[in-house]
Amino acid sequence: MGLKTKISIIVLAILFFSCNSKSKKDSVVRAIKKQETGKKNNDTSSTKTGLNCSDFKFDEYYYNDKNTFKNGSIKMFSFTDNPHAESLNKLILKNSLYILTRDNYSNKKELESFISNMRFSKYFSTNSEYFQNLTAEELNEIDESIATEVFCIEKIIVYKTTLDLRRDKGSPYFEYINIDLNEMKLVDFNSLISSDMQENFNKTILLYATNHKKEIVNNYEGKIAQRADQLLSNYQDVFEEPKYDYNKLKFKIDSNDFSHFNSIGLVFNISIADGNFPSNSEQDEIERYTSEITIPYKKIKRFLNKKNSLYSSINNQK
Repeated sequence: MGLKTKISIIVLAILFFSCNSKSKKDSVVRAIKKQETGKKNNDTSSTKTGLNCSDFKFDEYYYNDKNTFKNGSIKMFSFTDNPHAESLNKLILKNSLYILTRDNYSNKKELESFISNMRFSKYFSTNSEYFQNLTAEELNEIDESIATEVFCIEKIIVYKTTLDLRRDKGSPYFEYINIDLNEMKLVDFNSLISSDMQENFNKTILLYATNHKKEIVNNYEGKIAQRADQLLSNYQDVFEEPKYDYNKLKFKIDSNDFSHFNSIGLVFNISIADGNFPSNSEQDEIERYTSEITIPYKKIKRFLNKKNSLYSSINNQK
């Protein structure tokens, strides 16, 4: 509480005790409460950025340091258009497993310290001059290729990174970072759901997934179709069997499986135990794989926490 505020309340209190009528005393009490409430509201609002996706512009940035170099480019937010861009960029770098090679750092704390103090222009630039000057031999040694996408819904940014490893036939690999622009931090998904509605929310998404098993399988086929190995053909032999039985899919899903937002709804990772595959007789296990399912926004709006600062961002989606 500031000095001016304290003085104002003291003056109002003196007036209160000097009042002769009850009505005057009541008006002074209301004034004191208003003074205190106004201060509290100001304290709360000061923690919010009030930022929206439209406040940011991004550019393609290329690696220009040999120790961190990857083929391709990443989208980073423009420093000249918004003073919050640096904080947003560093939040992404700290939470990405792919943009910077973590093997160069002994632990997460060391990496975060490096990012907090890094001079961005030393490692990234808006031109690909460094790449263009590499020799054929140097290019041949580059194993990692990277690409990024940015998706926005009002006060939420979803930052997608795709990492392709030339010598890893299981790639590409994907990651999604969900950012709450209002507080410049990662989205706390469970806080978006009303606490008294959590159980019903989990039942709803489980029921939706249960009724969309074919979509879950199709999503997994699409996922492994991008791989360089033969995994797709191995799975297709089973998926395309006329006797393939979706009732043999076993899974659980709840709010903790949330992955990211997209234009349609909420995307959840879903771990499948598929009884259509021959069991491993030695380990007595059935085939397991991880797919995903998108729950449309209209299916979950009634469970949203209206007090959450991101409520309107999600509730406005069709």
